[in-house]
Amino acid sequence: MKVRVVFMLFILTIGYASIIFLGKSETIVEADYYDQTSGLNLIGKPSGLAGMFLVFRKTGIYYSSDEQRIESGKQAIVSFKTFYHWYEHLESVKIYQVFKNNNMKPRLLEGVKNQRIAINLNQEGDYYFQGKSQVKSLTGNKTFYSKVMIVHVNPIPTDVSDFHIKIDDKYLNSFKNSPSHVQAQAIIHPKKASGVVQWSVDNNNLATIDPDSGLISANSDRKFGFVTVKGELIGNHNVDVKFFDTQKLYIGLGLDNQTVEEGENATFTIQGDIVEGASGIDWYKKKKYGMPSNIPNEHSKSLTVKEVNTEKAKYAYFARIHLPTNEDGKNVGKLETNYATINIIHSDKPQINMKFAFVNETLNHLFPGELMLRPILRRVAPKDNILMKGTITENNKSSFIKNGKLEFKVPNRIQNLRILINKSPVSNDYDKESNTVTINNFDFSQTKNFDIDASYTIENIQNEKFVTKPVFQGIKDESDQSDLYTIDGEPLEMDFVKDELKAAGNSIKFLVNHIKGAESSAYGQINDPDGKVLTFQDDRRIKGVTSIYVHLKGYTNSNSQPKFYYCPPNSAPKLITNDLMEVYKTQDGEPLSFLTWKRNIKVVIPKDYPSTGSFKASILWVIK
Repeated sequence: MKVRVVFMLFILTIGYASIIFLGKSETIVEADYYDQTSGLNLIGKPSGLAGMFLVFRKTGIYYSSDEQRIESGKQAIVSFKTFYHWYEHLESVKIYQVFKNNNMKPRLLEGVKNQRIAINLNQEGDYYFQGKSQVKSLTGNKTFYSKVMIVHVNPIPTDVSDFHIKIDDKYLNSFKNSPSHVQAQAIIHPKKASGVVQWSVDNNNLATIDPDSGLISANSDRKFGFVTVKGELIGNHNVDVKFFDTQKLYIGLGLDNQTVEEGENATFTIQGDIVEGASGIDWYKKKKYGMPSNIPNEHSKSLTVKEVNTEKAKYAYFARIHLPTNEDGKNVGKLETNYATINIIHSDKPQINMKFAFVNETLNHLFPGELMLRPILRRVAPKDNILMKGTITENNKSSFIKNGKLEFKVPNRIQNLRILINKSPVSNDYDKESNTVTINNFDFSQTKNFDIDASYTIENIQNEKFVTKPVFQGIKDESDQSDLYTIDGEPLEMDFVKDELKAAGNSIKFLVNHIKGAESSAYGQINDPDGKVLTFQDDRRIKGVTSIYVHLKGYTNSNSQPKFYYCPPNSAPKLITNDLMEVYKTQDGEPLSFLTWKRNIKVVIPKDYPSTGSFKASILWVIK
């Protein structure tokens, strides 16, 4: 009987080997069991363990490899053991890789020997395996499933090349009931380097930090001052180098004192995150022994005290911040910042103010009181007298610039250049090649204000537009000639016109069919399809009332000579003589463009005049 059983087992073993061989390429199988606890898709529900003692042990799996942790690239041994009795036979042994992803089906692994397999795992992560065994007996086959065997693959330990910490907000508020928080971050290169960061601060009275997470919390006792945050890398593979970094934070109550020069603006800004959720902000000022007074219309995060002087520096400034109900339903109410002050320093830094403008004196004489100083002059014409007028003022009483100079451009080919400073004539350097005027020797140690008048006459117009920008330069320190102070003035502009009126006339021809012994006449014909007897180019700057006159040059009062008549519409003809006859008149401001005539001039030939030949006469136009 025993021989028969062994023979049967041998036959089954050969059959098992054939099954594995035939199914070698089919490595993906369907999952039969979903474990809700682990979220894994298993090939079967894990079987209960066989008994501990050999005498009472039941057929089944009595061992599965423990959870293990290896480095990437190392080999993991996954194994399980199945107990079966002498009258049973281990029909088959398989190991599967199983997954948490619902789209990933269990994968049959090849190379299982003696219920164990050696697996090379090169990628970091968590891997899950399950064993399956089938035992055959005289009563039938039994299938058993192991518990899940877990392998954690850690990255290969990497040396740190760079380590530093980052804190986005360097200011935390220490208000009661509303302290600020900020997260410290560790920047490690490369990112996969091993080790953990341990956090600490040097003053726990001002702020505390979670040693593991790096969350920093300010104190809630209105204490203020600097605190140093330290991040240290512990457990790096590179044990020969110690990596740490520090950052300074300020713990405060919102405001910093301001130091400015007299006349400058001082701006207080509430720092930290306290204002992000504020429902309102009110600003106050208070003298040393006075009561706080509200600063009206100031409700933003910042308060600017303009043009600080000694009186404004006597006050301390603070804000009251209104907070809404917090997440715990507690009404925090109002928070009050610290009192911040202004410290005035007296600097020798120059505070030059420079203003210039133009006036056209020629037009100013024509229209007294109507023209003002302005940065742009329109329709400047040749022969106009231009005045560039300005002031240079030093506003800092502690500054003493010497050897200052002013430079500005002038139009091409000006005449009659004259410079006055504080109403007194001064010399200047006029470079006609670059059209640059330079005035030297401004000394602010003697006076703090200079009035400048630069006048000249426009000679010719070469460009349509002219632009200049006055520039002042001074030496702040006589011992250092390279220490220059420079200020640019605002641009000044002119545009030009020629201020002239040009006219062109067309010839008038008279064709008369004249027979001696009878008086004859004809209207003049103009060689222009539109009948334009005069055409104008009107570039006059001032277009006043303008009249057009006609007269006959060399007129003689003789009945034997042809006579010319101006024939206005709806009116009797008028004899054209040497005297000026007005034929057209514009309105004030109306430009001249052209004068159109159709049948406006007529010639009359007396009866005794020869019937053949020609007659020339000079009809002249006068515009004034």
